[in-house]
Amino acid sequence: MGVHEIKVYTGYMGQSYLNHEQAPNAYLPRPRFVFHVTPGSVAAGGYVEPYPAQKIPAAEISLAGADVSITPVQGPVQTRAVLRGSGFPAKAPVSVIWGTHAGSRVSGNGFAPKEQDLARLIVGPDGRLDAPLQIPEDLGGMHTLTIRSGDKTLARTFFATESSVVSISPTSGPPGTPVTIHLKGVGWTDFDNIYVATYDNAYMGYACGFNSQGDVIVNFTAAGSPGTHLIDFYPGIYQGPATDQQLYRLPQLTYADDHPGNKIPALRFAFEVTSSPKR
Repeated sequence: MGVHEIKVYTGYMGQSYLNHEQAPNAYLPRPRFVFHVTPGSVAAGGYVEPYPAQKIPAAEISLAGADVSITPVQGPVQTRAVLRGSGFPAKAPVSVIWGTHAGSRVSGNGFAPKEQDLARLIVGPDGRLDAPLQIPEDLGGMHTLTIRSGDKTLARTFFATESSVVSISPTSGPPGTPVTIHLKGVGWTDFDNIYVATYDNAYMGYACGFNSQGDVIVNFTAAGSPGTHLIDFYPGIYQGPATDQQLYRLPQLTYADDHPGNKIPALRFAFEVTSSPKR
């Protein structure tokens, strides 16, 4: 509690430049703010900030007169959705194919698109489809749902899988307590395949979801004095051009305004550090 000073430094590669008065860009401002922390409490646990609406591409139609859509168009894994379509061959058997990616940027084996059967349906006598679907556990980000008759693609629509919090466990304990955070639906592109973690605003590291198909488990040790401690997972950029400012694998505090690629929110957690047992 009390007065806390916040300084915004200029710098390079995500690091603060201390003798800025002697820098060639000393004319740049270095704002300072004061924040008053007041008494209060935060419930232990975790949550996802409100998810921005994703930019969903228009359906791709290969069969003249056909149409296809899915409702809702975004949500976490295991979302119950409804696939609707019209203009398909009456009483024809069709397959719904889920499109994703699989692989790794680190192993050297690369990555590639991957498809899996999600459902097999029979078109109604009026050429319509109306089928409930459950979004599979998979990577976050954009996925395709393709309507196929044999090897022929008839139509394709899109669904955006959101990152979600499964759990933080435990939510309290003395210093030294092992803590696990479990996420699902973490993405695969360079813009959304990592979350960068801070503990009480101090950098912890980053977690990647591509190699584990979006299922992320982060283990760490609780530390600090008794009271509430905040763990934040921020969007970041995994990698990019090795020129100019390389702000990679760092928390992007302006994520809500200008994070590239998919618009993903921060994840917020609180852990209650209790007193160590007396010996």
